This record gives sequence, C-alpha cells and structure tokens, in this order.
Amino acid sequence: MRRIGLAVLVAFSFIAAPVDSEAQAAAQIHRIGLLESGPPSSTADPFGQWGAFREGLQTLGYVEGRSVAIESRWAGNKYERLSDLAAELVRLNVEIIVVRTTPAARAARNVTQSIPIVILSAIDPVGAGLVASLARPGGNITGLTTQAPDLSAKRVQLLKEMMPRLSRLAVLWNSANPANAAGWRETQDAARTLGVQLQSRQVEDAKDFERAFELIARERPDALLIVDDALTVGHAKQIADFAIRERLVTMLGSPAVLAGGGLIGYGPNVREMARRGAYYVDKILNGAKPADLPVEQPTKFELAINLKTAKALGLTIPHSILLRADHVIDSGRRSTRARIFSRPSTAGSPKASTRPTSETRRRCWTSCPQLRGELGMRPLVAHCHLGLGKLYRRTGKPEQAHEHLTTATTMYREMDMRFWLEKAEAEKMELT
Repeated sequence: MRRIGLAVLVAFSFIAAPVDSEAQAAAQIHRIGLLESGPPSSTADPFGQWGAFREGLQTLGYVEGRSVAIESRWAGNKYERLSDLAAELVRLNVEIIVVRTTPAARAARNVTQSIPIVILSAIDPVGAGLVASLARPGGNITGLTTQAPDLSAKRVQLLKEMMPRLSRLAVLWNSANPANAAGWRETQDAARTLGVQLQSRQVEDAKDFERAFELIARERPDALLIVDDALTVGHAKQIADFAIRERLVTMLGSPAVLAGGGLIGYGPNVREMARRGAYYVDKILNGAKPADLPVEQPTKFELAINLKTAKALGLTIPHSILLRADHVIDSGRRSTRARIFSRPSTAGSPKASTRPTSETRRRCWTSCPQLRGELGMRPLVAHCHLGLGKLYRRTGKPEQAHEHLTTATTMYREMDMRFWLEKAEAEKMELT
C-alpha cells in the first residue's frame, strides 16, 4: 500500500512539474502597452520609432511572446479616442504604457497616476505639464525629450545660411499642442535677430492644412519651416508635395522624414531615442520609479539634405552646408557622410582607394566635431563630462550634473564603452 502511495506521489509530481514551470514562465511575461496617436501604418510612424523601440527591447534580452507581451492601441489621428484607448490598456493590467507623443502621454496620465508612462520623444515635457522638471520628473512619467537649447534658432540660421536673401519665412505649426509654444517663441527670437519676417500658419487638425496651403501660396514666402509634432509629421508627404508644387524651400525638424520630399532637416536622431526608451522600460520593470529617472535630452543632432528635392527646385546647396551634412538623399537613396566624402574606386585597379583625400579630411576635421571625435577625442570628452557630472552632483547642483551625465552616457553608448556607460548611468541614478 505504501509503495502504491509513493508511486502515485511520484507520478503526480511529474504531472505537476510542467504545470508549475508553465505558470512560472507565464508569470515572468511582462505586459507593455503602446499608445499611438496615429493609425497603425508607416504613416503614423515615419521615424520608425516603434520598430527601434522593439529592437531596443531585444537588445536588452526581451523576447516578444516569451518574456514580454506588447498590447498596441492606435487612435488613427482621432485624439478624442486616446483616453478610451488608454483606459483599455489600464484594464488589461499593463505594467508600463509607452507613448511617442505629448497628446498620448496626457491621455494616459489622465487615466492612471500609478502605472508608469515612458515617452519616447516629448517636445517640451515641462512646458506641457507632463513632468515637474527634467532632472526630477516626479509623478509617473519619464523618458526622453527632443527639446534642446537653441534648436529652433539653429534651423532658422541654417535656412539663412543657405538663402542669404531670406526675408520672409512661413512657419507651419500645430498651435493646439502646448508643447510647441516654446519652439515657436525660439523661432520668433531667432527671426528677429536675423531680420527675417515670420508668417505664422497654424493648424489644429487635418482639415486645416488646405486653408494654410492657400494662404502660404498667396503670400509667397521665401521658405517654409515645419514645426514637427504628431499632426504635421503625419501629413509630411502632403506638405512636401505642396512645397515642391509651389517651389518652396522647406526645413523639417527631423532628418528621418526627409525622404518624403522635404529639402533640409535638422534635429536629433529619434530612432536612437526610441531605442533608448527600451532602457527606461527595463529599469522600471526592474524596480526603478519613473519619478526618480531623469528625462534625457538629445546631445547629438543630424543634418540631412535632399538633393533630389533641391534639383526639382533648381536650387544649389552651398558646399559649406553639404560638408556638414550627416546624410544626403539623392535619387531616393540615403548616403552617409562617409560615402559623400569618398572617392569612387577604379574598376580593376588593385590600388584604387575609397579613403578621403587629405584635403577632404582636413575640411571634415575643421567643420565636423563628430569626425574629430572619431579620430580619438571622444573618449576624453566623455570622461570630462562624467567628471563634471560627478562634481556637480556632489556639490548639490542636480541640473548641471544631469546635463553632463546625460552627455557622457550618450557618448559612451555610441562608442560601445560599456564599462564606462554603466559607471555614468550609476552616477545618474545617484541624482535621485
């Protein structure tokens, strides 16, 4: 009888073991909600941020369907739906809600103050009331911002450099998005300094674009500057087609959407920012609080030129700007700076070289800090930022410490210096 009982116990343990292991595996699956303002298509994400975010999760060891489950909700540019979709994610018991845009972040925060919210590219999170400050967000929202000092002014300066006779500049922007207010003020200040007259053309939803286009076509400005947000980026192709039809030079806030037909783009690499957003998700899943994770600002910016659009407009891009371009789009293909500055190899010649000439290297050195860094300066610069961040942290200056430590972590990550990256990130955590 005792043997029979023992046999039954052993058999039951074999049956129960897989069940227990399956239950344990299921318990380890983290549920993440994605809330998007636009439709579920490439037009909603022309930057490729959601793809980059997923890549970031994979790099950190998360496997979709095995260690993480992603619930996506798309508003289809109907912002009034965002609150209901956010509430739906809350009912699904997601552990984190990830958003791309300020309207989506606001909708999620209005529905929950307990579930962490990670935003991949907020325009002005402080001005929009999403966080208390960049260094100490407070509440349940953190992530990354595209905001950087003088970024809007730099775009106006680039236009003036490309078009010395620029006197009238139309600005197409979404005035309903409070995050755009700071960029608009910066643009006004830069225009006054450079003696450029601005023509503000405001849009608040899709139906406003045709009216804005009519006014711009009637006033005939010298160039058109687009303030990027979910609304204008979602209509990037429509804007580009209008600009080419009216033979208008266009400046975009992100190089990523330039292939749609814009002429020049200057801004942060938002794909890399989205990849970095996965790091925030990982930190929170491992116990960090969003209130204690500083919002990161971009430290590296890219300049892109669309030569195909320039040709259609009959415009010659100054050589000084081409030398500084990180990407050049020609006949639909995107070229990096390395390809721009390389000499074509001679077919059949074993001595043919694709290395830049010494004169080109000299010009690149004097005009491009990134290339100077590639020649050996970047590790030293990163160490300096790390040292300054430590100093400011220990002397009770968190804002300055956050700025230098963010720069250091970004540089270490780009150079794949993992040991020093961990040190810099540990210092940033000490800010909390």
